[in-house]
Amino acid sequence: GLHKLFIDGAEPLRGLACHCLYTLPIELAYSLSAGMVRDRMGGEFVAIPNVPVIASDGSADVKGMNAARSIVEARVRAAGAGIDDVFESDALDQVLSGSGGHLRSLFRLVRGLCDDSEPEDLPFAGQAATRQRRRQGNDLRRLVTPDQLRLLEEVATSGERTADEDWYELLYHQVLLNYRDELDEEWYRPHPLLSLPT
Repeated sequence: GLHKLFIDGAEPLRGLACHCLYTLPIELAYSLSAGMVRDRMGGEFVAIPNVPVIASDGSADVKGMNAARSIVEARVRAAGAGIDDVFESDALDQVLSGSGGHLRSLFRLVRGLCDDSEPEDLPFAGQAATRQRRRQGNDLRRLVTPDQLRLLEEVATSGERTADEDWYELLYHQVLLNYRDELDEEWYRPHPLLSLPT
């Protein structure tokens, strides 16, 4: 498995005569074996956090919202449209905040709006974004067991990592999102589509 590939098999991976970027699975990156991987691979771990559309205190992160907005605007421009032609302001804000800054979630919400609409429905209204958030939130909630829900509620209030075994599974399934602040401190929040109280 993972141990065999990244620890026992590190030498051939390091021996490639080219620059390489490896994606390390979450369950290995957050395990006690992470130090062995770093030693054997001879490189650094670079965690790619989500865009912080919310601050660690739960308030909106204006800088992060603007960064996520610019990503959507670039995609809309590439499609030959203007952002106001595609989204009402409230709808875009709901999509951005509902994504939690997780880019795959962001585009999943946008894709859901597109799939459920006709061209004459543009620009997307806040009600359509609310429906899409609810639909995708329901899909996420189906992944969570009652014990995991209690863990997520705990993380929602603390923002901190726990020693629970379900931690990695929740990160892996993007039900739990990780962020970094300007000081490179990590913090965590349940995916906003779960609508857990903070």
